[in-house]
Amino acid sequence: MQDDELPYGEFFQAPLPVKKGEVSAYWLGNDKGWHLWADKVHVVSPDLVVDGAFRLDMPDGESPLLAIYGDIDIQHAGQTWRYLPTLALGQELTDYLSAAIQGGKATGAKLLWYGELDDFPYNDNSGVFQAWVPLRKTKFSFDTAWPPLTNTDLDLLFDGEAMFINASRVDLMDISNGVVTGQINRLSDDGNLLLDVKAKADGEAVRDYMLLRL
Repeated sequence: MQDDELPYGEFFQAPLPVKKGEVSAYWLGNDKGWHLWADKVHVVSPDLVVDGAFRLDMPDGESPLLAIYGDIDIQHAGQTWRYLPTLALGQELTDYLSAAIQGGKATGAKLLWYGELDDFPYNDNSGVFQAWVPLRKTKFSFDTAWPPLTNTDLDLLFDGEAMFINASRVDLMDISNGVVTGQINRLSDDGNLLLDVKAKADGEAVRDYMLLRL
């Protein structure tokens, strides 16, 4: 596959542009369902490069089971929304991440997913969903009511329905070179955002930031 576009159906939010794709895929079907897997996947798009493997089991009358491992280099993180699997992540998590990640690059991001899709986010430990994304010089929005972090080196760890944050070189409003750590315990409308912000700034900049949070 070269210079092509994958149809997105209901699984993604937009067609996926592919500059180059090398996939050794296999399909097996029987009266109990079907299975699709690939031991080697190498995909280059205008925004990222993915190397990995996957398996998708579709048993009749039961939840699909998805297994994915991927190493990912991201050139244009602001296009992340295009590659988020809506049917797997759910609409709330897809919407949040689409709005939050607004720019930057990442080298060596990793994705591990194993479990039945109906059981996501695996609070009962029946599956695993983890992703580590080392964003650099990124623009990231925790909440639409706050101004985004800019010019930020930001490590994101997704574990089930939680997101953990470790950011350095943070610019926030008139506060520069700050450090932010924190987490969102549940990536949904009722999730709680906990942040620890350390930065040096003059009194006016701190006042403006504190007023914004009230």
